[in-house]
Order: sequence, then C-alpha cells, then structure tokens
Amino acid sequence: MARQKVHIIGIDGATFRLIDPLIVQGKLPTFKYIIENGVRGVLRSTLPPNSAVAWSSFMTGLNPGKHGVFGFLALAPERDRVVLTNGAHVKAKTLWELASAAQRRVAVLNVPMTYPPRPVNGILVSGMDASFLKNFTYPAEFGDELLERFPNYQIDFPFVQHKTFQAKLRQQLSELIDARKDAMLYLLEKTDPQLFVGVFTCTDRIQHHFWHCMDATHPKHHPAEEETIMADMYEQIDRALALILERMDEETTLLVLSDHGFCGSVERFLVNQWLWQKGWLRPVQRPRMSSWSRVLRAVKRSPRLYELARKVKSAWPGLKHLAVRERVISRSLSDKIDWSATKAYYFPPGIRINLKGREPFGVVEPAQFESLREALIEQLKAVRNERSAPVFDTIWRKEEVYAGPHSDLAPDIILVPSLSHLDARRNFSLGRRMRVQERGQLFVSDGPSGEHAPDGILLGIGRHLKRGFVLDGAQIVDIAPTVLYGLGLPIPTEMDGKPLTDIFTADFLSRTPPTFSSGKTESSVPEWQYDETEEEALRERLRDLGYLS
Repeated sequence: MARQKVHIIGIDGATFRLIDPLIVQGKLPTFKYIIENGVRGVLRSTLPPNSAVAWSSFMTGLNPGKHGVFGFLALAPERDRVVLTNGAHVKAKTLWELASAAQRRVAVLNVPMTYPPRPVNGILVSGMDASFLKNFTYPAEFGDELLERFPNYQIDFPFVQHKTFQAKLRQQLSELIDARKDAMLYLLEKTDPQLFVGVFTCTDRIQHHFWHCMDATHPKHHPAEEETIMADMYEQIDRALALILERMDEETTLLVLSDHGFCGSVERFLVNQWLWQKGWLRPVQRPRMSSWSRVLRAVKRSPRLYELARKVKSAWPGLKHLAVRERVISRSLSDKIDWSATKAYYFPPGIRINLKGREPFGVVEPAQFESLREALIEQLKAVRNERSAPVFDTIWRKEEVYAGPHSDLAPDIILVPSLSHLDARRNFSLGRRMRVQERGQLFVSDGPSGEHAPDGILLGIGRHLKRGFVLDGAQIVDIAPTVLYGLGLPIPTEMDGKPLTDIFTADFLSRTPPTFSSGKTESSVPEWQYDETEEEALRERLRDLGYLS
C-alpha cells in the first residue's frame, strides 16, 4: 500500500483580501479550482503575527513558550545584548524532523527559521535567516547542485525603495518566483518525498512596500505602474501551483497556507518613546551623530551613491566588514538606556519590566512587579492617535499567551496593535527606536505601507479531503499535528495545536483515526550566532522590511 503524502506550499503573508477579488476577476484559476474542489479557511496566526514566530509555530505545532522564538530579535543569554534570531533558536523538533525519524522522506525549501540547516531524511534548503548562499543546505553538497541547476536562485532579493532599484523590480520578482518554482519542482522530482514544504516569501516583501498602490484608504494611494504588481505576483504563483497540482498522485494531500495575513498601515507607534514620555524609561544622553553616520545617511539618500557603494563593497573583499548602512541593532542595550532610572522598556513583542534579579541592571523589586505591570497595562489601553483611534487591539500578560520552558524569554506585557481594519488609517505597527531629539513625537509615518494582519489563509485539496468545505477556527499551531495525521504518524501530546480532522473525509477518518504519542518535542540545538558579515547582510534585509525599526 502506497504511503500517504502531504505537500505544503507556503505563501508568506497571503491574504484573502487580495486572493478573493483576483479570483472574481478570473485571474487565479488554480486558487479557484482548489477552493471549489477542496477546503478553505482563515488560518489564525500567532500573537502577535510575526513571521519568525509564526513559521516556528507552524513547523513545531507549539506556542513560543515551548519553541523559544518571540521575534526576529532576541536577548543574548546574559540579557545585555540584542542578537538576531535564527533556526538555532527554535528549541523544538520540527515537523520534518519528526517525519524523518519515522523514516519518511522529506524535502524542505525556503522556510524561514531553518538556518543553520538541521539533518533530515532528505533535503533541506534554508530560508530567509540564511545570510548568504553558503552552507545553507542539508546535505551541504546539495547547495552546489542547486545553484548549478538554477543560477538565478536567491534566498531573498535585496529590496530598496529608491526608483533606481525599482526599475528592474518586476524582472527581479519574476525571476525569483520562477527560480523558486523550478527548485520546488526539481526537489519533488529528485526526492519524491512523503513530506514536501516549499515557501514563497516574495508576497510578504511586495505587500509591505506596495500595499498602498491597491488600497484606496491609504494616504499614499495613487495610480502608478506598480498598482498591478501584487496581482501579477499572485498570478505567477497561481501558475506555479498548477504545475505542482499536475504532478500530485492520488495519495497526496496539498495544503496552501500563509503564516499571517496583511493589511494597510499608516502610523508606527514608538513604544520606547512613549515609555520615556511617561517616565518609565530614561535614555542615557542625547546621542551625537558621528561623521561616519552623516556620510552613511547621505549615501542612503542618494540612490546612485548607495548602488555604487554596494557594488564597490562587493567587488573589494577588503571592505567586506565595512557597513554600507549605519548599524541599526545595538549590541549592548546598556549604552542606550539609563537603567538606574528605567522601570520598563519595549523589546518586541512587548514590554519588559526592569526586574531586579532577572535583568542585568534591574531596579524594580519583585514585590512591586505586579502592581507596576498593571499600571502600565492600564496606561497602554488608553493610548490613542490624533484621530482617537486606539493603537492596541489587545494587551496581554505573557502568562496569558505563552506557556512552556522558554516563557521566561518573553516580555512581561505582550502588545498586539490594531491590525484587522479595512481602513489603513486605523491600523498600527510598533517601533522600538527612540528619537531623543524629539521627545514628544510618538507616531511616525515613514515605514512600509503594508503590515502583518492576524488572519492568514489555508487551502487544501486531495482525495482524502472534503470538497467545497469551509473550515472555521484553524490556527497556525494546528498545521503540524494535521500534517502528521495526514502522513499516518502519531501526534506528540505536547503539541499545542490539534489536528484539523474536520477537513478530512469520513472514509479517511474511519480508516485512519488520529493516534498520539508521549514523545518529547524539545530539541537540544546548540546556540549559534552570525559573524559580523552575515549579521550585516541579514540586518539590512530585515530593515528593508521595517522589522528592526
């Protein structure tokens, strides 16, 4: 009897806000076919809907308190430095590791939070947390094979908003999608895996920067050539999905999903600036801009100079450690904040109390912790912009959201900004930087026009799934146990997600009821950090998306 297969296509940030209108316009025939002949539903993301957190929950079936990832930034173990997160921060076994242990062949391509690559029973190609196309695959030698066959393959395309770079954006985007699609088809052909996972991340990148082109509620909205770029991108992915559908056999279930949805956003609320204004935080002193910083600012503002600087740096190995952009992550928090006069500070996804005995320079006595946290929450609930729009959708204590051995890494207060409105002017993103020269400015509008929304997508098709079924209440942590069930494998009882049995046919459910195991999901992955060159490349990639503001 043939083994069951599950293929997953991830589309980072995909949203029914765009897909449904494009289907009505007749532009997405493959999406329409899957919906009419399979299942569809909203897939609720993590709190908050951050890509690093969501993909980690997708691949483990666990909440962040168990897998250990709370965002793209983390505090070093000694809690006095900011580091970039990566796959080594995922302290739990992944879906493909569990499948590999059960002797299932796997192929994984471009999933965020998979670098450095871990061993699997098959092939793994790391995602966006890989800085360069170097040591980014398992087995290691497959990287050379991949690049030889697909020389246009990229981890991500460097995106800069200057018109000089945008001139070739459509071509770069088309080439990136084609290379990703070709690599997916090659992996499917080469390994014939029982579990396949491939992710398109370009949707997230384009929607961040061009959402205003199709959103009439956004103040930046204006007719432009870029107005159709998102539709063109979805159409190209639709054609890729058609090719993947064509090679499916009867034992294959295809799931199409996103880690979160998308919405328009106008203002960024500067949380540390607010904490300073309210007396919870005090910066060390007014920072002075160095001569080098002024040069970098001038280069960044000139597209031609910036492009030339990048080319010169790339061509001259001696300059590889020289930053083209000003460093945006402080390696030491202590050089920014006067900790002796600071009771709380914002560190995504929330606010940390400067607790004595836990923080390196803590001043808040444990007996004061709860009353101080409660006072902060009440003040935050009242925050409005000039149009009286509430900044936050919900505000949580960390123990209300996270549970597990790594919950202590989470901020004490979890901030979830308003991100569900159709009107972009009612949605907010959050920023951690302080503008010491402008203490009164709490809102800025210099970020990307698109922001993550909590509602992603879930589509599925295959002979084991119902036809024309609409699923309600699915969460991203439910995907891992659902996939294990679809593969005929036991589901670890430690998983927070539940198998979405409603999407399967009655016949499949009767023949293969879910089974569970008490095996541990924790993984003893050693800590790993980027070197200076790797960190700079990844930092620039994340800043272009507004993730480090």
